[in-house]
Amino acid sequence: MTSVLECLPWRFRYLLGDRDPAEDPHVSWRKLGFDTLQRDGLWEQFGHGMNLFTLEFPNAGLEKSYVMDWTRRLCASKIHRCWNAVLAICCSFIVAYVRYACLNHSLSEAKIMGDYVRSTVLCYGKTDSISYWSVLVASPELIIILSAIITGGLSIYFRDGSSWFITNHALIHWILAFITGIIAMMWVYVAPFVFPFYCWSIEDTFDTVLIIYCLGTCYHLRFVHFFYVAIFFLLVEYTVHYPLLYLSPDPRMKSGYFSQPGENIAFTIFCTGILLVVKYMYGRLLRKDYVLGVTLANETERSEKLLLNVLPETIVASIKARGFDHIFPSGLAQRFDQVTISSSR
Repeated sequence: MTSVLECLPWRFRYLLGDRDPAEDPHVSWRKLGFDTLQRDGLWEQFGHGMNLFTLEFPNAGLEKSYVMDWTRRLCASKIHRCWNAVLAICCSFIVAYVRYACLNHSLSEAKIMGDYVRSTVLCYGKTDSISYWSVLVASPELIIILSAIITGGLSIYFRDGSSWFITNHALIHWILAFITGIIAMMWVYVAPFVFPFYCWSIEDTFDTVLIIYCLGTCYHLRFVHFFYVAIFFLLVEYTVHYPLLYLSPDPRMKSGYFSQPGENIAFTIFCTGILLVVKYMYGRLLRKDYVLGVTLANETERSEKLLLNVLPETIVASIKARGFDHIFPSGLAQRFDQVTISSSR
């Protein structure tokens, strides 16, 4: 029964009568005190300043140690090693299926009305039907799936923690994100002319947001790296692709973006901004936890060395095994009253 209750949140466990062994069993959830582990006080005492934009530490050595530790833990984690890649692949299959369902619905309406060339469907060739796999191959999700496979393959190949891969992890993934994003955005405009079957209209807003989100999550990009990637592709969309599409003599290349430019730009920036805020807050918390964790480890090692200078090793081992809260001075005096301390000199 206890193992089943442990799967529930503490709020429901208190309602069911389960209590925290470290707390008073008669205290209700409403009267339960807060335990912040003195995080704010520790950060004020041992914290390090961070750049407001890049979140990097002013100390280059501390920044490098954090990046190395974060990458090493990422490569060592069996769960998170390929989690983002698997998530990107699953999302790509789902988005491709949504495209396929919407496209079949549009084709059905077009057949009923006797018009195969609708405003929402681009018709290439004389194919009257289309399969799910053909939509997947002709969509930008194909590039995202390939990039996710590459990322997962790199994580598996360097699963033992190669020093070269750990040192250049951020740079490698940053370069791959740029290359993958450029290929995916080009594929959005090239694929409709390569495959001789029905294809969707070029929805630049949705495709841009999808590509930016997948790049930010699949390649483990930190905030500052993801910020530059997002800004680059947004500028490419608004300064290169849209003018070219607008000036294109082919009417099929006219994007639906130009019907509501203000709303589409606002939607793209809003969706990208959400992920930027999440990455910023998460990155800040990770850096704080790293500094506090390193500080705690250093202080623990320092305290242990001080104890070894004044107490025998057996007493120090007992204190470490049982904890300071469970050993009282009287107990120490009774157990080790015959112990003598001699100078090491």
